[in-house]
Amino acid sequence: MGWYYSARSRYCAAAGWADKLAQFNVGMMYLHGQGVDQDLPRGLAWLKLASERGYPDMVTAVEQAKLALGEDQVRRAKGI
Repeated sequence: MGWYYSARSRYCAAAGWADKLAQFNVGMMYLHGQGVDQDLPRGLAWLKLASERGYPDMVTAVEQAKLALGEDQVRRAKGI
């Protein structure tokens, strides 16, 4: 479990510099509750940020996450 906390810290630092893979990884950590409390809307928000450049795998992850979340959670993600 300690690995996730260390990874999150490093991913967040890289995500702040617009590293799309780091943003994607932070989003996945929030979606799955790995090293953080699970927060589905926050995870989706990170995934949407990561998918801005149109990388197919990241766009697909956003669409899959939207299907798994309810409308309310998708709205909350837009507000983050």
